[in-house]
Amino acid sequence: MSQDDVHILSLQTHDGHIEAKILTRASRGRLIVFALDGTEFRDKIMASEVSETVSANAMGELNKRQVDTLTITWYAPSLNMIATYLSMETARQNQQALDGKIVGGRRIKVEMNRPPIGGPALRYYNPASVKIMGLPINTPVCDVSSMTGSSSVRPIKSNTYDLQQLLQDLRQRLISLPRIKITSFDRVADNNSEGLVTVKVRFDSWEDANTVRDSLDGKRLRPEYPMFRAHLPEPLYFRSIIPIQQYQAQKRLWDSFAKDSEKGPRVYIDFPASRQ
Repeated sequence: MSQDDVHILSLQTHDGHIEAKILTRASRGRLIVFALDGTEFRDKIMASEVSETVSANAMGELNKRQVDTLTITWYAPSLNMIATYLSMETARQNQQALDGKIVGGRRIKVEMNRPPIGGPALRYYNPASVKIMGLPINTPVCDVSSMTGSSSVRPIKSNTYDLQQLLQDLRQRLISLPRIKITSFDRVADNNSEGLVTVKVRFDSWEDANTVRDSLDGKRLRPEYPMFRAHLPEPLYFRSIIPIQQYQAQKRLWDSFAKDSEKGPRVYIDFPASRQ
C-alpha cells in the first residue's frame, strides 16, 4: 500500500486521545483496522474501525443515511495460543508467514510474543515464540501445532464468553435505559473472516442514539465480555449543487435559508473560488 492510497482527513483530540479520520478504499480500510485495532503504540492500545461510506448521486445530493441507527461491533469468541520455536529466526519467519492466514474461516493475527509485565507468567516466557490470536473457538491444539510447525503450543487467556448471553444482556441494557426509546434491535450478518459481530440499533432520535454511543463505546458490560465499538453517523447532511445562474435567480430565497438557519437546521452557501 502506497502513501497515495491513504489520505488523512482530520486529526482531533478527544479526552486526551488523538482521533485520525483516514480516507481509503473499503477493502484496504478493513486491512488497516485488522492490523491496528488492539495493538500497542507508545504505551497506548489503539482502536480502529471502518465507518460507513457516503456517496453523492447524480443530482449532487448526498444519499440519506439512517442517522438514528447505532452500529455496535465487537469481537466474537476466539482462542489465543502461544507457539514456541527453537530459535528467534524460526519464530520470526513463522510469524510473518502465519499473520493474516485464514483458519476455519477466520483471519488470525500473529505477532512475536512479548514478555508479560511481572507475575508468575514471566517464568514461562520464551522470546522465541509467537502469539496467535483470533482462532475459531473450537480449534484443537494439535491443529495449531501442525499449522505452525511447532511441537510446543499452549492455550492462553482468550476471548471466550457466551455470545447469546451477551446479545441478551446488551438488548436488556438498552431497553432499561431511562428516557431512551428503541425502535429496532437487529443482528446483521457477521463478518466471519475478521471475527466481528455486529448489531444495528435504531432509536427514536439521533440524540438518543448518541447518548447510548457515549455510554457503550470502548466499554464492556462484564469483565469477561469484549469491548464494544459504537459508530453513529453525524446528523443528516444534505448537499445540493446548483448552477450559479439558478442561485442568482433565486438569491433572495437561498439567502433567507442561510439567515433562518440560526434558529433551525444549519445552512451554508459556498461558491467555487473561480466564480466568486
